[in-house]
Amino acid sequence: MQILGVSLVTGENNCAVENNCFSNYISGSTYSANEDCEFLVVGISGQLRFRRFGVGTGDHLSIGGEEYSGNTQPETALFVSGADEMSWHSNSDTQLGIGFEICILYSCPTTCSPG
Repeated sequence: MQILGVSLVTGENNCAVENNCFSNYISGSTYSANEDCEFLVVGISGQLRFRRFGVGTGDHLSIGGEEYSGNTQPETALFVSGADEMSWHSNSDTQLGIGFEICILYSCPTTCSPG
């Protein structure tokens, strides 16, 4: 059985996934400087729901080739589908933001369950 949701392909420090959500912080903390992570969508498609978003100057989250940074989540709806990649990079600056937590709102044809 294939596990569906989001997987952490490469990562260090605070990058994490849980079912259809991915983040760059551990609950109760902020992210760290010098982080690089790659996330992969596995077997689901849907709109991204930003639960938390705020990253420091020079840090960025890349989704679909677009880079997002600052304290404001993207104004337009973003969608991902199976095999899409998202990447996260924080520089060496100590001016860190609150980080991000993003979930994929998805629907499945008859049967599926996130890992």
